[in-house]
Formats: sequence, structure tokens, C-alpha cells
Amino acid sequence: MLYLTFLIVNFLIAGENNLVRLQRIKENNPTQINHVAWFIFYTALCLPVWYFIGWTMAVAVFLQHGFAFPIFYNWVAKLPLFNLSTTTTSKYDQALVKIIDWLNKKLKVHIAYSMLVVDTVLFVLSLFFLWL
Repeated sequence: MLYLTFLIVNFLIAGENNLVRLQRIKENNPTQINHVAWFIFYTALCLPVWYFIGWTMAVAVFLQHGFAFPIFYNWVAKLPLFNLSTTTTSKYDQALVKIIDWLNKKLKVHIAYSMLVVDTVLFVLSLFFLWL
């Protein structure tokens, strides 16, 4: 149940991020989302899980953010589900871009397929920690 609750949290964060993005576009404000603040917020949500339930559940919901948030964000922003911005200021997304570029060179497939591979790996890892 907690795992599903964190899916809802990821959806709500994605919706809020999209609303901020749309408002900034409307105001002609090029400032990007404060990714550090959201990282601190999500990490703070995971800490009680670690303390009261255990580290494996905390790791599971932390990894969940890695695959669920981008898909939810792209969905609410009406972008392709496995879209990844190369101009983001998010360190996580920048790392994903590098991983995906590497995968594209190795697998020679479309970037969306590489993002699907990364999301699937994060999903499986998340479920593994949920199972532990």
C-alpha cells in the first residue's frame, strides 16, 4: 500500500512541476524547476519509511521516483512518455542522458527505447527491494 501511495506522490509532484513549467512559459520566465528542492522533499518523504519500515522499502520507493516521475511528468505535460530533455538542470536527468547516449551507441536504437530500458531496470530494482 505504501508503494502505491508513493506512486500517487510521484504523480502529484509531476503535476505540480508541469503547472510551474506552464506558468513560467506564460510569464516568459526561462527559470527551470528547482530540482534540488524537490530532491530534498522526496528524500525527506523516504526517511520516515527507512526509520519505521526499513531500508529496503525506502530504497524501493526512492528508486520508484527514478522511473515513475519522468513517465508521469511526460504524461501530464503531453510529451512522449519516454521523452528526456537534454537541456534539463537536473543532475539525475543529465546522468540519464549520458547513460542513454551510451546505450544508443551500443544498441543503435531510438532514444525512447533506451529510456524504456533504463526505466525497466529501475522498476525491476525497485520491485527487488520491495520484495526483500
